[in-house]
Amino acid sequence: MKKFIFSILFSVSFLFAQSEAGGFAATTYWVDMHNGSDDSSGTSQAKAFKTIHKVLEGSYLHQNEVDTIKVMPSVVSGSSNGYYDFGDDELFTASSYDFVLIGVAGPDSTIFDAESKNRHMSIDDGQSNKSIIQGITFRNGKSDSYPDAGSISISNSTNIQFINCVWKNNSSSYGYNGGGAINIRYKATPSFDLCVFDSNFVDVDDNSTNGGAISIEDAYNKEDLNSTIKIYRSKFLNNYAKAKYTATGGAIRSRRSL
Repeated sequence: MKKFIFSILFSVSFLFAQSEAGGFAATTYWVDMHNGSDDSSGTSQAKAFKTIHKVLEGSYLHQNEVDTIKVMPSVVSGSSNGYYDFGDDELFTASSYDFVLIGVAGPDSTIFDAESKNRHMSIDDGQSNKSIIQGITFRNGKSDSYPDAGSISISNSTNIQFINCVWKNNSSSYGYNGGGAINIRYKATPSFDLCVFDSNFVDVDDNSTNGGAISIEDAYNKEDLNSTIKIYRSKFLNNYAKAKYTATGGAIRSRRSL
């Protein structure tokens, strides 16, 4: 009996120690394109990763916690045009685990640039609204394939929040799905607060198209139809939709509750 009690106490103490040490608690990772390395641990500013892909495409996030990824500025003193390079490197989230991705200096200094080669990312693993992307500029994303989404494709019940983000000069040319910056489909219900959509567009030569900035596709079921995608305190500037046949929603096209 004494051995059994000791075993339980030892296990509990071990778990508590592991949690205090960070083994099972939420972790903060750092990314710094100028001073980081993807061979580092990423767990402090001094040991930052170099790319966002290292965290979100790896196995670093924890299932029952909301880990934070702090992204250092790409634009620094003496470099007026620095950016995190997403060209030829679209990011795909590796799990459904929630995360907070935050540009510590805000969108003017934290820029993800896809160099007009591809989307920035696809978020399709079903993250909840505990997931947040904040303080990032997404520019020069481009898509010529399904489902359009020049910058970010959001699907599969993903309910992520975007706060204080900017989408600029993103485009798509695939077809009817639309979304020069963002395409939302298949039960995804993201939200947008204090965001700016500037000069995004869809331009299709041989089809119809929709949503110069955002395209929200048909509902999958009744619950999906009634779930509300919320956009607050945000600006839509100079976005457009252009097509050979029908073009709708210069800024937003929605087939769901908005």
